[in-house]
Amino acid sequence: MIKSLSADNQALVRENTQLKKRTKKTYQGPIAESEEMVNVLSRLDKVLSLPVDVLLRGETGAGKEVIAKYIHENSNRSDQALIVQNCAAIPEQLLESELFGHRKGSFTGADKDKVGLFEAANGGTLFLDEIGDMPMLLQAKLLRVLQERKVRPVGASKEIEVDVRVIAATHCNLMQQIKDGGFRADLFYRLNVFPITLPPLRSRQADIIPLAEHFVQHTTTMLGLPQSPGLSANVRNQLLTYPYPGNVRELKNIIERSVLLSDFETITQIEFGEQIPEEIEHHQVLAPVTSAVQPRFEPEPLGDDDVAVGLKEVVSLSLIHISEPTRRTPIS
Repeated sequence: MIKSLSADNQALVRENTQLKKRTKKTYQGPIAESEEMVNVLSRLDKVLSLPVDVLLRGETGAGKEVIAKYIHENSNRSDQALIVQNCAAIPEQLLESELFGHRKGSFTGADKDKVGLFEAANGGTLFLDEIGDMPMLLQAKLLRVLQERKVRPVGASKEIEVDVRVIAATHCNLMQQIKDGGFRADLFYRLNVFPITLPPLRSRQADIIPLAEHFVQHTTTMLGLPQSPGLSANVRNQLLTYPYPGNVRELKNIIERSVLLSDFETITQIEFGEQIPEEIEHHQVLAPVTSAVQPRFEPEPLGDDDVAVGLKEVVSLSLIHISEPTRRTPIS
């Protein structure tokens, strides 16, 4: 009972510390006013200080990198490096060297040793974004690193032990990719130990206005304005009804554009990017054009009988013309 009470007390202390961090003005973590995001952070709190790899799933722009930074900064690895790598941004040959490093002379252009990201993140966190776009060959090597916690640089004969927490993120449906042969099932189950699914912004309506106000403040600081412009009631209603296909990233761009279009006191109008133009009426496209050219004579359409007779006459005349002997003009 004493051990149980002690464990509960430690859990409460950790939760209290994290809540205090969230209420500070310098708090840089995710904004979580909605129940959906509160549940996500509550789930994350269980593994912040544990050596567990995390798989973040969610739509593009949902804030996966923000969550990865939150995990790192609230873990016992916060005093070490957080290294971010987008697996879809580098070709396969370069990505292997980038992740695992290489030795001098291991391939053409390797004029010196290179430390890989796993070795550079030793003791800290490595965030692998867009893990679903990683080539199959590298997936097998990544699986071994996750299982053995050892990396072997390209061209090296010895492995290096690493203590790295891996946070992987993807917007893809990995189960569908496994069925299509684009992702290894064993790597999926290795990464899927502690999955976190981030809800899209349209599902967390309570976060829209707090996020918008946060981005207004951020843009104000970036532009060096003396004070942040406010959001009018009409703008707030528009923000709450928009579906946000680009999620939080799109909201950030919308707010930045709206601040630039405002009078820097109140944001009274907002643009949601490119809109589909209304369909132009057909008669406007085919409007008559006046011209001085006289109208041409249009013959009346022929009936079926007239067409048949005309064809017979043409064929008959052609046969007569072919059967006639060629007349030669006498030479005078």
